[in-house]
Amino acid sequence: MYADHAASWAALERDYAVSSYDGSGAEADARFVNRNSRVLLTAPHAVNHHRDGHPKLADRRTGGLAELLGELTGASVLSAIGRVPDWRQWAEREDPFARQLAQLLPGVDYVLDLHGMTDQHGRQLCIGTGANPSGPTMRTARHLQVLLAPFAVTLDDPFTAAGGHTVVTRVQSLGGPVALQLEITAALRDPEEHPELANRFVPVLASAISAIADRPAV
Repeated sequence: MYADHAASWAALERDYAVSSYDGSGAEADARFVNRNSRVLLTAPHAVNHHRDGHPKLADRRTGGLAELLGELTGASVLSAIGRVPDWRQWAEREDPFARQLAQLLPGVDYVLDLHGMTDQHGRQLCIGTGANPSGPTMRTARHLQVLLAPFAVTLDDPFTAAGGHTVVTRVQSLGGPVALQLEITAALRDPEEHPELANRFVPVLASAISAIADRPAV
């Protein structure tokens, strides 16, 4: 039976889109769906947020996508569902997203952090490996790049995920599992305007996540 992933994605996105993407939760709220999976999908910018004193708009539709991929693959999901207040260093964060992330890492082998980029970079997807990628991280990144080959995907170009604010940086600093950032172009993140593209993209990404989950622990 044909699965309308675009419609499911759009429906799951509604909680994030409340109040022009301030989200349906209270300030700093996070949504966690625990499936006791080896894979954790994160969407820290699913709603509007602040960083270093500056407001930043949501990476729209990453929250709904994370939830949909979790349903399709059995991965656990952690997303921001309420506007994220200003913060400067991970060590200073005490909000639900930061606390839950730190608590989850001992039971997770892979973290895939979903973000959005514009259509102006000449590729559809970018895998970022962070400032201190381990050997297993690089091997997993290259494997993921192959799995996503139906789309134009690059490694660490133009986004490395090496900045101090990224989930990948936080996971690496905690000595956590393999963590990768996946930047997704705007056209691939619009299930309402581009449903055909969304229905082609979601199964490929879901299959890639499932393949990563089946890899031996690293």
